[in-house]
Amino acid sequence: RYQRGTFKEAFEDHRRKGRIGEDRIESWRRAMRKAGGISGWVADKENRDDQPVIQIIVKLILDLLANSPMAVAPLIVGLDFRIQQLLQQLDVKSNEVKVLGLYGMGGIGKTTLAKALYNRLVAHFKVRYFVPDIRETSKGDHGLINLQNKFLEVLSSGRW
Repeated sequence: RYQRGTFKEAFEDHRRKGRIGEDRIESWRRAMRKAGGISGWVADKENRDDQPVIQIIVKLILDLLANSPMAVAPLIVGLDFRIQQLLQQLDVKSNEVKVLGLYGMGGIGKTTLAKALYNRLVAHFKVRYFVPDIRETSKGDHGLINLQNKFLEVLSSGRW
């Protein structure tokens, strides 16, 4: 990042020789500064136990796997068009809270549409929860309360 020592010497050597243009050398310097700003871990056997690093890597991989798409039947006519319409209506770049309700008679593709939309948006959220059949999940005397408790559990634990 600071381009001292051998990095500084190499840049000065290139400048002195004059075979590479100043603009090219400056682009290399910018790239090195940018690369120097990237944070990461040094797995040094002498000074650190590997277990914490491994746990962090496993968590990152599990987070990536949690972004795996939900199964949606392939080649559904008009699905992409509907998704685009919903994304425009939701204005996903806005910081406002949005609520989307899908309703209609059974078998018309509400869950399929919701899964496809979820797949498009899942990477934008740290915590998310998908309930595929809200009617069944919320049935019974305490159905809605149980559903609320499940939402709170998922949101507070950070699990998804």
